Amino acid sequence: MPLIPRNTSRRRWLGSDRAGNVAVITAAFAPIAAMMAALAIDTGAIATQKRALQGHADMAALVAASDLLNAEGAARAYLSDNGRATIEMQYDEGAEDVRSTIGVMMQVETGRYTADKSLPVSERFIAGQQPLNAARVSLSEPQHRLFEFLGRSPKPLDVSGVAVVSAEAGISVGSRLARLEGGVLNGLLSELLGAEIGLSAMSYNALLDADVDMIDCLEWLADDLELTAITYEDVVSTNIGLEDFLSAMAETVSDNALASQALRSLAQDAGRIPSTLQIGEIIELGRIAPRAIGDPPAGTGVQLQALPLLMASTITANGSNQIDLELSARAGRLVEVDASLVIGERPEGRSWFALSGLPGETVSTAQMRLSIIAKIGGGRSLSNALISLPIHVDIASADARITDILCEPGEREPQRVSVAVRPSIARLRVAEISGSGASARVRPAHILNGRFIQIEAFADVQAANPDDTQLRYMNYEIGGDPKTAGTDRALEGLLSSAISDLHYDIDVVGLQLLSDAHIATILSGLFSELSAPVDRLVFSLTSALGLGLGEADVWVHTASCNAPVLVQ
Repeated sequence: MPLIPRNTSRRRWLGSDRAGNVAVITAAFAPIAAMMAALAIDTGAIATQKRALQGHADMAALVAASDLLNAEGAARAYLSDNGRATIEMQYDEGAEDVRSTIGVMMQVETGRYTADKSLPVSERFIAGQQPLNAARVSLSEPQHRLFEFLGRSPKPLDVSGVAVVSAEAGISVGSRLARLEGGVLNGLLSELLGAEIGLSAMSYNALLDADVDMIDCLEWLADDLELTAITYEDVVSTNIGLEDFLSAMAETVSDNALASQALRSLAQDAGRIPSTLQIGEIIELGRIAPRAIGDPPAGTGVQLQALPLLMASTITANGSNQIDLELSARAGRLVEVDASLVIGERPEGRSWFALSGLPGETVSTAQMRLSIIAKIGGGRSLSNALISLPIHVDIASADARITDILCEPGEREPQRVSVAVRPSIARLRVAEISGSGASARVRPAHILNGRFIQIEAFADVQAANPDDTQLRYMNYEIGGDPKTAGTDRALEGLLSSAISDLHYDIDVVGLQLLSDAHIATILSGLFSELSAPVDRLVFSLTSALGLGLGEADVWVHTASCNAPVLVQ
């Protein structure tokens, strides 16, 4: 016992002695620390429990979606096989479709899931909606606490999983090359490739009949360019010489000797004026893209016709350069035709071919301005002067997108693919146009400049903006011929409208033997003769480019119903 200093009271000494305070504080706070530790342990245990329960809900949803006609039985079997062997199915009061297990509530719903980003997540799955393509499994169970003295949780753990039967289809737009005139295509390819092209009709027919397996084509291309440790996405996003791509196409159509020979010849021609492209600008591979080269998803096949693929790639590699064409379209008093076209790019982010699921990527044609100067004899009434009529046709892109793929439960091939198509919008002007885009200058065209008579004319006709057209491809039509949305008489209607709407400014020098109205009637009669030959000429050119006025041709190349995937 320590000595007490002199002159110091024992009471003051005892008041200053703090020995044992830690033990007192520990004793006071130990229950709180124990409760906090218990709470932390319970919180971790509940989080682990919820993760496990969510895993069961997700897996049960996948199993249910794989057997939509017996979704509840499939989900129940999964839970039974994974540690819930004492499941007792009972109806729960007030919820006819809710069934319970011992300690666990389960609800299985089938319905339709729409993968539309514009919809809130909660509205993408609609229970009971036909046709069925998804299942939702909801599980609920009390929280498993280790320390009951904290009190029972007023809320059970609620989790759910939604799985949809994934489906995909490959579509392209503008493949109207089966109706081509070989001479026009030779001239167009010559300008696009910068070399004189003289393929025979047999070669074009062979290209129409040949299919390119795009997976094999990309793998061959990666090997030829010594690209290693890459994905399909890496290949399609790499700048590649057009001649290399055409050579790869030639290798993958080797079973068609004539088509392969034609592609090799075109590849050599393309190498004379090197140009590059990214294949991803014309082809969207969907779920195949992130896979490693040589490891595509099982059962995947992308077969594309060689000739449309050839045109899409050459147009893309060419960019938006102006092409001057030497064309012949003589008919009646039509004596000469000069034509040029400017091929624009597709709308940003859109390709010519896309492999995708609901709602699908939008595929588009290119955009184009075709300028034609048609010269026609004026006859005696107009002093046998040549009348020069400048016609400018602006063609917007045509779009197509997948809106629905109907998969029956358990079937690998879809029953139907639905596609929404917006045909191209065309604008026809009879005018002199300089410049391009918003800064273009448009003024009346000087169509006749004779000694005694001068005439200016102007017309501006635009096709109405068409609404989406729904096309349906049944199972037996997938991989077959394209379907057309719109009408192939749109150009004829535009020309007729432009001719009837032409506004004339007539200036006659000297003795006026004919009235302005009579001269206008003569001109309208002369121009009406232009409709048929110019129709044929423009139709041939737009067909070669995969474009149509007021219409769109759409292919569904492939479609499949795949294993279910989790979406929520």
